[in-house]
Amino acid sequence: MIERYAISDPYFIAALFAICAYVFYQGKIATALGGFIACSSWMYNVDIGSLPMLRVFAATLVCTACVAGIRKRSLVGQSFRSPLVLASVWLVFGWTLWIALGVVLAPSQDANLIFFLFETYTLVPTAVMLLFINKIADIREMALSFVLSSCVGALASLYMFNTKIGAAEDVIRGPGGLNYLTFAIGLSIAVLLGLGLLLAAKRTVAKVALLVLVGTCGVVLFMTGARQSALGMLCALAYICWILLRQSKKVLKVLGILAVASTFAGLAVAVYSYTDIGRDVLAPRWSAVDTAAQDRQDYWRDAWRVFTEHPIAGDGLTNNNGTHAHNLILDLLAAQGLIGFLFLTGFAALTLSVLRSRDFRTMPGEGRNWKTILISIVIFTAVQSSASGSVVTEPNFFWAPFLLIQLGCIAERESGAKKSVPSFTTRRRPSLLGARVKQF
Repeated sequence: MIERYAISDPYFIAALFAICAYVFYQGKIATALGGFIACSSWMYNVDIGSLPMLRVFAATLVCTACVAGIRKRSLVGQSFRSPLVLASVWLVFGWTLWIALGVVLAPSQDANLIFFLFETYTLVPTAVMLLFINKIADIREMALSFVLSSCVGALASLYMFNTKIGAAEDVIRGPGGLNYLTFAIGLSIAVLLGLGLLLAAKRTVAKVALLVLVGTCGVVLFMTGARQSALGMLCALAYICWILLRQSKKVLKVLGILAVASTFAGLAVAVYSYTDIGRDVLAPRWSAVDTAAQDRQDYWRDAWRVFTEHPIAGDGLTNNNGTHAHNLILDLLAAQGLIGFLFLTGFAALTLSVLRSRDFRTMPGEGRNWKTILISIVIFTAVQSSASGSVVTEPNFFWAPFLLIQLGCIAERESGAKKSVPSFTTRRRPSLLGARVKQF
């Protein structure tokens, strides 16, 4: 049985619903979406009072998007005109039906809960994203909401850890006190999106504020002890620096990112060396890193055994007595078989195809920066999920590629709009007398 943690504080619940009501009133779809996705990383094992209240909380955000969409009817669903988006949507729809069929054929309480979380935290926000995120400004707004919400979760986890309220004894695991892996994923993505906001920020005050938010998420990420997320983060940061170095005008920004990273590293070292959490929690965990990954190898062998026993359709979401394979590919093969792997291959091919688009590759200005950030999130997801992850438990496995495809559609529309602008240069019409002279 998957452990759950219920938030029963009425003031906290009232604050959450007040935020939802405000967003509902303002019609801020991107804000609601970013906050919801970010909170899912530290609410994956959390019930707002009870599971029915969690459904109400999710439904409130969905209604927010729908009502606000009515006020922006001209912008809703523009990306569905793209054949690439339609193909991706139909593929994921078929994939979802295949996963649901596995749950129906092999029912269990855990499988039903996993599929419900998959619907709530993956399918719903991805659908809202495709319908309503239609401009670069929407991506910026969503990123800011994601970073702010992640920072709130980070500060709440620190408070709960220090006061020993619902916290585990080994590492910071988020406000729910249970699943540090999903919590670390959200913090990692918040750091990457924060870098995107830093690249777009122009005012010094905004840059300082973003540095504080990103720094908080980065330090708490280190304190989770999630090694796979740390490795994925390093690969994503290396890609960002490499892309910026290829642009001669971005050298100073690379130096700034390295300086910020060095500052965060110094803060992490200070936490590691001079605090009770560092001495009692982080030092034993990070010094006990098993480079041989013996536990992981056991999980991988078990998942491969399950796949060889059920190669075509897999053995369901709770295969191998519910033990997680800690590898997205092997977990997919064990749970969904070769059919699920074919869905994964098709989805990866469609996502990579957007990179070949000329309009996407030549995006100017802020769009180019977000392209780099979103690709870095996909890289982080690939690296992180290779050591711990599954298709149905990592929402970023779906929404990050879809947001990348959405950005490609935005680039195509903006390029088409520029080409369709009429030219106002006047051409001199030849005089009738001149035409007659030429005849002779």
